Amino acid sequence: MLTNAGDTLTLSTNGTEPVGDDVSIADILASNFDTQINLNVDGTLYSASARDLLQNTTADTWFSGSLASEYLVGGAVKTSGGDEHAHLTAYFHIRASAGLSQVRVDVVLENNWSFAPAPGNLNIGNATINIGGVDVFNESFTHYYHSRWHKQFWWGGDTEVYVKHDHDYLQATKAIPKYEDLTPSEGFLNSVRQSVLPMQNGDQQANMQDPGFQQGIGPLPKWDAVYAISADRRAFHYMLANADAGGSYSVHYRDKNTTYPISIDDYPSATLSDTVASVPPWPQVTGGNPYYEGNWASHQPSMGFLPYIVTGDYYYLEEAQFWTAYNLIWTNAVYRNYAAGWWYTGSLRGQAWAYRSLAQVAYITPDDHAMKNYFNAKLQSNIDRDIQRYVSPGGQYQNNLGAMYMVEGNDQYRFYDYFMSWVVQYIVDLGFEQVIPFRDYKLQFPIGLMGINAGEYCFQVAAQYTWEVGPVGTSVFYNDFNEVYNAMYPQLAGIQCGSQAMADALNVNLNEITGNQSSTSYYFANLQPALAAAADSGLSGGLDAWNRAHLSGIHPDYSDEPIWAVIPRSNSSIVAVNFSADSINIFEGESVTLSWSSANADTCTASGAWSGDKNTNGTEIVSPNGDSIYTLECSGQTGTNSSSLTITVTIISDLIFSNDFEEILQLLDETFTGYSANTDPFDWFDTGANNSMQEDDSLFKVFDIGGNMAFGTSNVNSTNIHSHYIGTGSDDWSNYIYSGRMMIEGDNDNIGVTFYSDYPNSDRYYRLRREGSSGFYISPHGTSCTGDTQTGITPAVGDWYEFVVDVQNTGSSTSIKAKVWLSGTAEPVTWQVDCSDSSATRLLNGTIGIWGVVGGDDSGDKLWDNLEVVPIF
Repeated sequence: MLTNAGDTLTLSTNGTEPVGDDVSIADILASNFDTQINLNVDGTLYSASARDLLQNTTADTWFSGSLASEYLVGGAVKTSGGDEHAHLTAYFHIRASAGLSQVRVDVVLENNWSFAPAPGNLNIGNATINIGGVDVFNESFTHYYHSRWHKQFWWGGDTEVYVKHDHDYLQATKAIPKYEDLTPSEGFLNSVRQSVLPMQNGDQQANMQDPGFQQGIGPLPKWDAVYAISADRRAFHYMLANADAGGSYSVHYRDKNTTYPISIDDYPSATLSDTVASVPPWPQVTGGNPYYEGNWASHQPSMGFLPYIVTGDYYYLEEAQFWTAYNLIWTNAVYRNYAAGWWYTGSLRGQAWAYRSLAQVAYITPDDHAMKNYFNAKLQSNIDRDIQRYVSPGGQYQNNLGAMYMVEGNDQYRFYDYFMSWVVQYIVDLGFEQVIPFRDYKLQFPIGLMGINAGEYCFQVAAQYTWEVGPVGTSVFYNDFNEVYNAMYPQLAGIQCGSQAMADALNVNLNEITGNQSSTSYYFANLQPALAAAADSGLSGGLDAWNRAHLSGIHPDYSDEPIWAVIPRSNSSIVAVNFSADSINIFEGESVTLSWSSANADTCTASGAWSGDKNTNGTEIVSPNGDSIYTLECSGQTGTNSSSLTITVTIISDLIFSNDFEEILQLLDETFTGYSANTDPFDWFDTGANNSMQEDDSLFKVFDIGGNMAFGTSNVNSTNIHSHYIGTGSDDWSNYIYSGRMMIEGDNDNIGVTFYSDYPNSDRYYRLRREGSSGFYISPHGTSCTGDTQTGITPAVGDWYEFVVDVQNTGSSTSIKAKVWLSGTAEPVTWQVDCSDSSATRLLNGTIGIWGVVGGDDSGDKLWDNLEVVPIF
C-alpha cells in the first residue's frame, strides 16, 4: 500500500480460515525478540525481560491463529541478584505476526497489589525500555500507589497502518450510543492530545470531585465521543491517550492471589470507604496522588471500554475492569449487602455512571474470562434490587413519576435523573433485557417532564437543576406530574404550554426549552440522551417526547463537543406538531392568536374553523363568533400528524344576570396565597427611585402577615417606587374596576395604587394615594383630573383599607370614580371621588400597579392584598 493510501476491508465470519499452525511462543523464542524494562527505584536497579518471562513462566494466550497470536506474561521486577520488588510488577502483551517480521509489545508497569504491606508512591529515577538492544523509552517520574501505566512499541518496526473503523456501523452495533451526524472541525482535530507520559492524567479531570462541566462526564467521555462520530486517526490517538491517562488514578487494586482485579466475592467485608473498619483492613498508604477519582463514581468517565472494542488490547479491557471493581469494593460493606454489591444510593449520578461502566464491562469481558460471571452477577444483583424497590408491588420507593430515591430529599430532586434515564435503555441495548421492567419504570420521568399527558407538566421547563417531586422529606412522592408542575410553577397556572404567552412568561422563544437549549453542556444537552432513550424504548409517549424537544428549532452545535449529541436509534424523524393559542376562552368580539410549529414536516393544512395551506411554523389571529374547533395537519416524508384546539367563546349577554359574572370576567385576581414569604410574585415588575421606568427588583416582595400572604415593601428610600403588573395584554386594559386593600405601618407612610398606567411606554399614570398626613386622593402623573378628587379617608397605622377605582374612557374624556373605607366596615354607597380628564395628555388605557414612598423616621412596611381587576362593559 502506498503512503497515505487507503483501502476498504470487510470483516466476515463466512470466509475461509487461513491455513497453517498458530504463531506460537516457540516461534517467538526462535527469533531474537526481547523487550526489557529497567528501573532505578530509590537508587536500586530493577529489571524485567519479556523473553525471560516467556521462557520461565506460564503465559496466558490472549488470542492465537496462523496469522497472529498474542501472549500475556508478567512478573515482579527484580534486582540483578534476583530480589523481587514488593509492589512493582511488569507485564508484556506480545502480539506476533506470522513470519515474525514484526512483534508488537505493550509494556505495562503496575504499583497496585491490594494488600501488600506499606503501599505508597515510588520514585522512579529513570525507566528505560529496550527493544533489540536499542533504548526506545527513557523517563523519570513518581509512580503513584494503586496506579499503572502503559506504552506500546514494535520490534522489527511499526507497520504505520491505521485501520479506520466504520463509525456508523460501530454505533449501529448498540455497543455505544448513536450520535448525530457530525464532523469535528480540522482545527479541533489538529489540537487534540496524541499521547501521555507515565503518571500524566491527560485531559481527564485532575479532581473528578470538582463541580461543574467536565469533559469526561457523559455517556462516553469527550475523547471517546469524538472518535465515535469520526473514527479519525487523530481522534483515535486522542481517545487512547486519555484511556492510558486513566491508569494514573489510584483505583487499581489487583489481588495477588488471583492476579485479577479485586473481587467482593473474595472479600465481602472489605471496603475502601472506611479502610480501618474494612475486613481485612487496608494497609496505610504513604504519599499522595494529585489525581482524585472523587467520591465514588459520581463523575467517573467510561474508562477503557471503547478503546478495547476498537483495538482488542488487553490493557484497555483490564482498565475498564479495574474501575468497576473499584466501584464495587469502595461502598460500605453493610450498605452494599457485602458480596451482593448494591450501589451506594447516596449519589444518583454515581449509580448511573457505575451502572453504565458495570454493564460495559459485563458486555465486553470475554465469555471464558475468569471475571465474566462476576461482573454479570453484580449487574444482575443491582437490577434485581432496583426492580424490587421501584417496580414490584409494595416497593419501598415506588411512585408514579419514575423518580428514584435521592438523599437530598424529594423537594431537591436533581437533574442527575437524566443520566439514569439514559443508562437503563443503554443497558437494554447491550443485551441485558432483564432490566426492562426497571427501564419502563425509570423512563416515565423524562416522558412525564415533556408533558405528554395534557394538563400535566410543561415541556418548556423540563431542563433544569432541581424539581419538587414531593414535599419536604425523602419518601413521599406527588401522585403525578401535574402536582409537580403546580408545586413548582404556580405563577404559570392558566398559561398554555407551547404558546407565545408561555414563551413570554419564560422569556424564551416559542417552544424553546429553558436550560439553554443551544448549549452543548447545559441542562438541555444533559436531557437529550434521556429523551433519545425514551424514543428508543417503545414506551407510549417516548418518541413524542423526543420530537417535542425539537419544535423550537434551537439545537446545540455539537461538532467539536459531541458528549451529549445522542439521538434515538429508531426513526427520530416522525412528524411532530405543536399547536397552541394565547387563550382558549374568550368573550365575543375578542380575537385570539394561534401559534404552531412542527418538526420533520414539509406542508401544513388548516381545517375546521379555518382553512387553507399554512407554513410549517407560524402565527395567525382569528376572531371566532362562537365555540370553534381549529385543526392543523402537517405532513412530511415519514407521515402525517395533526393537532386541534377548541376556542370557547362566551356571549356576554348570556352572563349579565349570572351570579358568576364578575368571577368569569376577572382580568386579575391576586391574593398572593400561592407564594412563599420573601419571593417575587410572577408578572410584577418593580421600578425604582423617582423613575418608574428603571427596573429595581429588590424593592417589593411577598410578606407573611400572621399566616396571610400580602405584597409589600420595607424599602427605606424616601423616594417614589412602583411595582407594575405586566401580565399578558395588561398594557391594553381599558374600562375596568380596580379593587383591593392596602395598609401602612408608619404614621407618615405614603401608599397608593396606579391605574391606566402607560408603563412601559412612558412614566404616566393615574394614582389613588395617601401622602404625608393627608387622606386618600387622586393624583395623576403626566396628566390631570378635574372634579372631586378627595376621599376624605385618612388611614390609621396597622389597619387594612379597602379601595375601589372605576376608570373608563368615555370617548371625550377619561372618567375616574373611587372610594376607600376601613376593612370590616360597610362599603360607602356613593363614590367619594368623581373626576375626569379631558386634556390632550389623558390616558385611554393601561395596566395597574402599586406605589409607595417611605415616610421618614417612623416609616414601616407598606402592604397590598386582594388585588382584582374586572372589565366594565
